[in-house]
Amino acid sequence: MLKHGFTLIELLIVIAIIGILATVVLSQVSKSRDRALMTSYKSTLVSIRTALEVCAGTGGELYGGTRNAGDDICNSPDTATYPPFPKKCGNIGYVVTPGTGYDWTVTSSATCGGCRLVCDVDGCTAAEGDCGVL
Repeated sequence: MLKHGFTLIELLIVIAIIGILATVVLSQVSKSRDRALMTSYKSTLVSIRTALEVCAGTGGELYGGTRNAGDDICNSPDTATYPPFPKKCGNIGYVVTPGTGYDWTVTSSATCGGCRLVCDVDGCTAAEGDCGVL
């Protein structure tokens, strides 16, 4: 009489292989989400940097101190407002330090994904944590 089917060892090996493959796939998905979060965070600060340059370049006066999403960037009538950071970053705002003339710096009031960027007229640089390629 022939027996058909799989042995317990064969089934356990298949389950182990599926588990290993699932772990690899899930770790890659997690890394992709982290990269997307950092890209969104960086993009938000770069867009603010552009708005600050426009404001300063048109003679507007920047509002300094800690600013929140929805606050005006400067006193210009066509001023943009600060966009919210990605929700996963938490409730963080912007810290703006106006300088003389065209100089200013902007950073987030807390880290996002362990990263904090400082942006000025020359670009954005990492001030804290691993921010990846800027």
